[in-house]
Amino acid sequence: MIIRVAPAVIPRGTIPTGLQLALDLRVAAFAVAITLLTGVIFGLAPVWQLGRTSVANALQASGNYTATSSNTRLLGGIAATQIAVGVMIVSGAVLLIRTLERLGQVDPGFHADRVLTMHLTLAIGRYPKPEDALVFYEKVEKEIAALPGVRSVALGQSLPTEGWNIGQGFRVVGQPETDEAHDSAAHYQMVSAQYFETLGIPFSAGRAFTEHDTASSQQVAIVNEEFVRRHLNGKPPLGAHVKVQAMDPSGPKMVEREIVGVINQVKVEGLGEKENDVEIYVPIMQNPWYGAALAVRTDVSPLALLTPVKKAIAKYDPEMAVSEVRTMNDVAQESIAEPRFRAQLVGSFAGVALSLSALGVFGVLAFSVAQRRREFGVRMALGAQIRDIFTLVLARAAGILAFGLVGGMLGAAALARSLSSLLFGVRPLDPVTFVSAPVVLALVALIAASAPAFHAVRTDPAVVLRQE
Repeated sequence: MIIRVAPAVIPRGTIPTGLQLALDLRVAAFAVAITLLTGVIFGLAPVWQLGRTSVANALQASGNYTATSSNTRLLGGIAATQIAVGVMIVSGAVLLIRTLERLGQVDPGFHADRVLTMHLTLAIGRYPKPEDALVFYEKVEKEIAALPGVRSVALGQSLPTEGWNIGQGFRVVGQPETDEAHDSAAHYQMVSAQYFETLGIPFSAGRAFTEHDTASSQQVAIVNEEFVRRHLNGKPPLGAHVKVQAMDPSGPKMVEREIVGVINQVKVEGLGEKENDVEIYVPIMQNPWYGAALAVRTDVSPLALLTPVKKAIAKYDPEMAVSEVRTMNDVAQESIAEPRFRAQLVGSFAGVALSLSALGVFGVLAFSVAQRRREFGVRMALGAQIRDIFTLVLARAAGILAFGLVGGMLGAAALARSLSSLLFGVRPLDPVTFVSAPVVLALVALIAASAPAFHAVRTDPAVVLRQE
């Protein structure tokens, strides 16, 4: 059942290519073996404890099993261990959940609430030259723009948050020359004139591309803020020149371009990228290439225009391969699919850990109350109040809880450092996490302890003494 559901739950790209989710006999055998081994190992503890009980003590018990301090400590230790493990898992879950929360607050650098996207793959056999691909792009762009409900259409090599597609070397003109091997690299994007408008990418300086930026006009480029910060050394970006490798069937070739615009920083490798990437955009009319990402901004639900858009593409190439149909919001959310999956998975484990911790404390205290029933009866007969018995039971729970919390916090601190590479906007030793996790475990344990405590205070001294 789990294997059937897993493909629909696990984010795309999480499972390595070529790995098939199926019931593996070796994995099943290992799971059965480790389960049996765990049961045997923990089953030996009571046997070992029983072996330490002397015959005299056994006969003195008059057939009634009595709890010794040693087996009480053993049971308490097991419960404390469950609490410690629970603290570690809950702490990990809180860190990952807070990471997911912080990722949801990240500004992606674009605003595309109603944008339909897809990828087009052109067959080189039908488009032998890049210029042939450009003719197709222009026809499709014009056809889709005429559809009712379409506000704007754009083409680009890739979409924000999808990661690097093409990286090209570049040099800033006027700076010391370096050999080609030491050129810096930028995320290279070939986009149509309305790319920035369609995806809602604002400019901090300059202009967008226009229909006049053709192959025969001045070669131009648009860069992002990170490019300006790293490579222009405080000089005005507009009007500066950069030599960047252009895509060409015969191999990359250096083209000098004038910077005409600077866009605000856009997340390239996902919402969780920890370092800003350098980007250079060029007009698709000056450097067309095979394959493109299509973006359509709509006035209606984006998916409502999927069929008309596909028909517009098929009108000029019925065999065109269209893939990865998503809204732009989906594209951004998919970039944090793995952090979301990790948070959900570890959160589920945390729920199981809380349940086991509660059961452990409940079981130990219930056993202790049952074995100390005569003691409680005598205490109450001698004048002990209900609150005294209640406090006595909860004190035992507090002792188990204290040991569990201390051990769990130490383990959680070590675990948090190992999770540091998976965190975003959250420190490994996050104060909120290291306060909330033990508080949650303490509340769960005390709630679990309340049932045996209430059972203890209902002890009837007369009935207990008469039975003795």
